Amino acid sequence: MNDPEPEREYYFVRNTGDGVEKATYQRYSDGSAIVERKGSATIYECDPEAWRAAWDDVHRDGFVEVQIARHEGTS
Repeated sequence: MNDPEPEREYYFVRNTGDGVEKATYQRYSDGSAIVERKGSATIYECDPEAWRAAWDDVHRDGFVEVQIARHEGTS
């Protein structure tokens, strides 16, 4: 996967056993990022590479981009 583009929103899903959980990710041009899921948001900032930690966390938590999940038949 290529690095996420700044100012673009990415949509993720993961199977939970009880259904599908959704998350969104957005990277900003200053290096910060935000991840939203289950009605709350986590903001990553104070470092020009903070976006990378957010991107890695989303994937580590088992989320897959919606387009990939659809292609693989996992959502």
